[in-house]
Amino acid sequence: MERVDLIIRNAIIIPVSRRIIFKGSIGILGDRIIAVGKDDDIMNRYSAERYIDARGKAALPGFVNTHMHECLMRGFCEDLPLMKWLEEVCFPKDKVFSREDMRAAALLNQLEMIKSGITTFIDIFRFQEEAAKVAMISGLRAVLSSQIIDIPFKIEDISSNENLVKNWNGKAGGRIITWFGVHSPYACTEETLLKVAELAKKYDVGVHIHISETLDEVRLIMRRYGKRPVEYLNEIGFLSDRVHAAHCVHLSKKEMKLLKDMNVSVAYNPTSNMKLASGIAPIPQLLKLGVTVGLGTDSILSNNNLDMFEEMRIGSFLQKLSRKDPSILSCYEMLRMATLEGARCLNLEHEIGSIDVGKKADLILVDLRKPHLHPIFIGDINNIVENLVYSACAADVDTTIVDGKILMENREVKTLNEEEVYEIVQKRSLSLYKRMKTVMRRE
Repeated sequence: MERVDLIIRNAIIIPVSRRIIFKGSIGILGDRIIAVGKDDDIMNRYSAERYIDARGKAALPGFVNTHMHECLMRGFCEDLPLMKWLEEVCFPKDKVFSREDMRAAALLNQLEMIKSGITTFIDIFRFQEEAAKVAMISGLRAVLSSQIIDIPFKIEDISSNENLVKNWNGKAGGRIITWFGVHSPYACTEETLLKVAELAKKYDVGVHIHISETLDEVRLIMRRYGKRPVEYLNEIGFLSDRVHAAHCVHLSKKEMKLLKDMNVSVAYNPTSNMKLASGIAPIPQLLKLGVTVGLGTDSILSNNNLDMFEEMRIGSFLQKLSRKDPSILSCYEMLRMATLEGARCLNLEHEIGSIDVGKKADLILVDLRKPHLHPIFIGDINNIVENLVYSACAADVDTTIVDGKILMENREVKTLNEEEVYEIVQKRSLSLYKRMKTVMRRE
């Protein structure tokens, strides 16, 4: 018998890439999946240092959160339109946001992601070295990019982002990946956008950006450059297959085709777009064109949680209502968007996003023994995916594994001390709020 580190047995395995396996097992050696199949087959071929009995649980690929900011504030200054919210809340906050605040924010967000079943995330925000240091401890797979802003005042800059890429890319055995990040075409100059595109090519990394989140943004770019945002970015030579664009709510047919032609991937953020009344992204049209679309939560400031089950449910229902078509964005499409397509957005589809032999052992177990997940049908007719996408929530995640390491089991997080995180977060958020109010009063 071949010896492995871990066998997860008696699971309902949802590989995403192929058919569901009922009463299945997954063999893990080091950071890789080396066997997936029926219980009897795997147990006859392998023995393990450790076994997890997943009876009554579903095994899924870990969720890939394709757009978020590891913010510290949640539940403050709510119910404002985006531009007012940015100008009166976010920008004053950013003026006083410190490295200590970022560490607290990273601790809070990464704790929540572990407990939500998110195993990979892309963050575009501040002081990303602090986020990287926390990721070293939390065990999550992190794609980190600075949020470069030139207008109305400088926040982060190209040199800090370049240092992040040079010093942190590939750390933690490859779990930490660094990209360049520019806030948006309205908050960054053409010079900055082109320099970032040049450096991304030089270091062979991606670029994250917000595009066409609101109609106000589209109007601003039209006034400033005489073109719509995607057209402008394409004209100056910014767009490429390195670019991953968040939101893309307000797109013309020409812009959608440009995104496809330039192989730009898109992050769909339905809850954030609803909360800020930004609009409904044309996801069905983008998918029909062949654009790669992943699912993202956005931040706890604009969402207000990091629950990918909620994003799948709302993301589907919102499009059904908008298109008056209940068949739009099926539960199976939403699950792929939250896993394998999200991995494709981050150029990681060969490593994560599905439960397949040879891929990284990034997976989660969801406890199906909940009233809101019953009844369950297994066999020729089954409703597992339907119940997970339309009925489950983050609190149903029982176990989270990244790189073969158990980060949470039976809802107990192994890598971060929850009580310490809450204490740090309470202290830093109160301090940040007081500093932010001082800036708001001065202005």
